[in-house]
Parts: sequence; structure tokens; C-alpha cells
Amino acid sequence: DRPTLVHVLKTSLWHGLTPDVAAVQLARSTELARLCAETGDRESGSMASFFRVVVSYLAGRPEDLAEATTDLQRAAESLAQPWHAYFAGCVAQSRAFCRGDFAQAEQRAAATLQVGEAFGDDSIDGSHGVQMFMLHRETGRLDVARRHLTGRETFADRWVAGLLALYTELNVTEGVRRALRHLLDGNLATHVTDAHWPIELAFLTEGALALDDRDAALVLRPFLDFYAGMNLVGGQLVAVFGSADRYLARVAALLGDGEAAERHFAAALEMDRRMGSVVHVAETLAAHALVVQATDPARARVLAAEARALAEPIGQVRVLRSLEPLA
Repeated sequence: DRPTLVHVLKTSLWHGLTPDVAAVQLARSTELARLCAETGDRESGSMASFFRVVVSYLAGRPEDLAEATTDLQRAAESLAQPWHAYFAGCVAQSRAFCRGDFAQAEQRAAATLQVGEAFGDDSIDGSHGVQMFMLHRETGRLDVARRHLTGRETFADRWVAGLLALYTELNVTEGVRRALRHLLDGNLATHVTDAHWPIELAFLTEGALALDDRDAALVLRPFLDFYAGMNLVGGQLVAVFGSADRYLARVAALLGDGEAAERHFAAALEMDRRMGSVVHVAETLAAHALVVQATDPARARVLAAEARALAEPIGQVRVLRSLEPLA
């Protein structure tokens, strides 16, 4: 019964895109997209393509990602409905971000915001804010916020993980310590199925690394292990972080596990290169250089040079600044 099959497949896609079900959801979204193409069901086909995009990125499947992106764009254009155009716009924005076309990514983010406002979804502003934060931190445009922060801001009615990320990028140490402790005192396990959890996990890990907080790293390591061999992606691709193994490598290095750090850095570089993300390849190379500078300065210089060669043409200020201690 094809209509029932389509309904079941479509419904099942809303039941999570976590690493443990990535393979199943990729198969289901691919099957649903094929069935919808055969029956001309463009609406369900658009939904199937969107889920296939997200899970393809999560699982590190660039060919599936490219095919699903094309299918989603075609469906959005043919349907001419804001909701489908919004998803397609988020995907286009993240693809531009990954290849280091930050100007194009910012234009896409602005256009997507306008589309989202057309159907009155209150969550659109939040997603746009995350997109702009990700762009501004890579291009060094967060400094303007520094004078407005003390590190003692109230957490009431604020997204604390987002505030933590801002503190981390601007080196507001007191704020990083307060926000990180506040979040770790909660029950993190209750958030792992949330669409924005990978974003929070990345921000938590970055905060712990900024403080060299080994206790926090030990708490976060099992959550990161869940994503080993995969990419971190939040929501409808409003934030893409590249390989989770980059974070695992840095955590392993902090905890003194050099062998694991090398293994994770190799996996991260392979993933980031396979996905064709200039931004994340440069970030992985820079992180690796900083980790090995004390034990192998010659290798650190080689890694740093490669990272700079990628980051400078695209204006990836965040990576260039991180490498200043090696200059």
C-alpha cells in the first residue's frame, strides 16, 4: 500500500536524527524521496530531501548530500511555498559557509530570514542569530560585543549556551566559567535528542577547552563519543561544525591521551576534506598545530602553514588569530 508506506516513512523521519539512527534515517529518507518522485508528491518529496540533507551531513556522505540538496532546491522552487523555501535557504547558507564563501552565506542568511518571517514562525529569529554568530566568529566581527559584557550577566531568560559561546570567543574568562558550570550542573542527558543539542555540545566543549577544564572535559567526552566518525550539525543546518573528531582530539589532548588525539585528528581531517569544507579543514589543521607545538614544533609549523594557506584567502580570521602564538 504505497500511500500508507509514504505516510509511515514521512512520519518516522520526525522521530530523531541522532547518530544511532543515522543509517536508518538515511535509508528511509532516500526511499521516501524515490517514492515521491515516482508519484509526483512534491510536498512529501521536499520533506524527504530536507531530512536526507541533514542526515547526509551528519553521517559524512557528500554524494548523498549533494543529490539531496539539488532535489530540495528543485522541490522548493516548484512548490513556491515559504516553508520549503526556508529549508532550502538554510541548506544553501550552510553550504556557502562550509566552502568559506562568507559573503554569500550572509546574503543567504538574510534572505532566509525574510522567507521565514513570511510564515510568522517565532523561532526564525533565533536560528538567524545562530547563523550570524557562526559567521561573525569566523570573520572576526564579534569584537564589537566585548564592551557590553562583564561575565556577570544574569542567565534568566537567556540561552546560556549561546552566551557561553560568546564569552568563549571574546575571552571573558569569568563568564565562561560561570556559564559552563551552570550548564554542567544541569542534566545534560535530557537534551541529547533536541535538535539544537549538537550546537550546545560544541559550545560546551569549546568553553571547557578554553579554560583547560579537565573535569568538564571528562563529563563531555562521552557525549562527544556518540558523534565519533560523524559531523556536528544543529537544527536545519543553521550551525555546522564539521567533524566531531576534531573536538574529541582536543579533549583527548587536554586529558593527556596523545595517542587518541592523533587518531581523532586524522579522522577529523579525513572527514573535513571528504566533505569539501575549507573552513573546517583549516580549523582542524590549526587545532592540530596548536596541540603538537610543544612536542613537535617543526610539524606544528607545517600544519599551521597549511591552515593559513586555506584561511587567509577566505578571510577566516578566527583560525588566523588562533595561530598567532605560532607566528
